[in-house]
Amino acid sequence: MTFRSIIDAGRAEAIALSAPNRPAISYKDLRKHCDQIGRQLASQGLTNSDRVAIVLRNGPEMASAFLAVSSYMSAAPLNPTYKLSEYTFYLKDLKPGLVIVEENSTNPVKAAAANLSIPVVEAKVTANSLAGAFELFQSEADIQPANLDHEALVMHTSGTTSRPKIVPLLQKKHFSIHKEYLCESGVEIYRPLSEYHAHVSYSWSDCSVGNEHVSRRFCLLFKWIQCYEIS
Repeated sequence: MTFRSIIDAGRAEAIALSAPNRPAISYKDLRKHCDQIGRQLASQGLTNSDRVAIVLRNGPEMASAFLAVSSYMSAAPLNPTYKLSEYTFYLKDLKPGLVIVEENSTNPVKAAAANLSIPVVEAKVTANSLAGAFELFQSEADIQPANLDHEALVMHTSGTTSRPKIVPLLQKKHFSIHKEYLCESGVEIYRPLSEYHAHVSYSWSDCSVGNEHVSRRFCLLFKWIQCYEIS
């Protein structure tokens, strides 16, 4: 199972992501968005074997950026509160082909990336756009979704050494998907787990109680990110 295959499993018109004061995005539109971002990344010469660092605050764009990148290449999320020296260390270690930041960002990762000649792109959100929808580049190029043998996610973990080490997680191998159910709400959680302590989890709900939709959430859990409730 790959990240993209999980997204493909959602009912076309079901809500995938929602956020305050933003139109919700359906699975159909989320799939379209992920494909567009994948093609935009490919237009910059990036392939399924490349890493893309993501430096975004908790929110719908962080969620959709992670899904879009990991559907086509390796996502490398970094703490948006790191200092310049920390970004320099992690970028040297990760060697990403690109860094994604917020529009008009003043985050020091931009300076760190510039010093290492790593290109930076802003995730541009237009007015009244769907929750999680953004644009990186206007150009596009063909690319196929990542397969089971491609790297899906790379993180740093302290492990048993004093120096953080890179933990690459493939779409398979170190990457087992578990499905759980929460209480009466019927919320489905797909939790990618590695053999290490670091993990990412994300959840959608596609259920209702009577005529009302229950909590629809997307969670990104890294060591430094608390669960963000989009709705």
